[in-house]
Amino acid sequence: MQVWAEPSLIAPLDAIAPALKKRGVVLEITPKESGELAREAAAGKLGNPPEVFLFTGERTLPALVRAKAVEESTARTFAGDRLVVACRQGERWTSPTVFDLYKLRFKAFAVADSATALGEFCDEALRSDGAYKRVVDRIKRYPGQKELIAALIANEVQLAMVYASTVAQDPDLGASVVVGADLHTDIRYRAVAAAGKGAAEGVGDLLRLLAEDAGIQQSLSGLGLLTRSGALEEVR
Repeated sequence: MQVWAEPSLIAPLDAIAPALKKRGVVLEITPKESGELAREAAAGKLGNPPEVFLFTGERTLPALVRAKAVEESTARTFAGDRLVVACRQGERWTSPTVFDLYKLRFKAFAVADSATALGEFCDEALRSDGAYKRVVDRIKRYPGQKELIAALIANEVQLAMVYASTVAQDPDLGASVVVGADLHTDIRYRAVAAAGKGAAEGVGDLLRLLAEDAGIQQSLSGLGLLTRSGALEEVR
């Protein structure tokens, strides 16, 4: 089954692939950043779409619906996430809040491009806590989470705001600050069938398994994601 997935979901999807395969669902995954997906949908440039989209961000599903690219009735939340300020494992960059980050003597702080879903969440958090103006001169923007983590590991930056699940999965990373969930829009991962694919073989099974299968939900939680029930709790 062809699936386009938010890059932060690739490792979790790989981890649950054996459980999905046992249930007859085999995925062929293409990374697709959610902000990029929303822009392509709005511009009518999705090209040859997959059978299922997995994404985050508040703008993505509306853009797909307006483009008539999905069957909206199939959309469901299956997991959630938090934000953390990450550092290299073993280093100590401790701050009680996002606001207090400016007091730390780092040279550069990595944040994803504002056009990405991650960058949008990060900007929201930094501005909500009044930190943005205090650290903006030390912010370095990167196209996505993969690039900013590479910059962090290479010591091009000392801190980076990323998804909590990514830090949980990467032994090279540690957490400096857990970002308050009330500082940004709730981060929810959603799945939806492409237009005309809701009844295709395996599609309904995938959507159901991601959102409802207790074993798969437990596996996602073990990888640092929020379960579906946790993701649906209103925080902001």
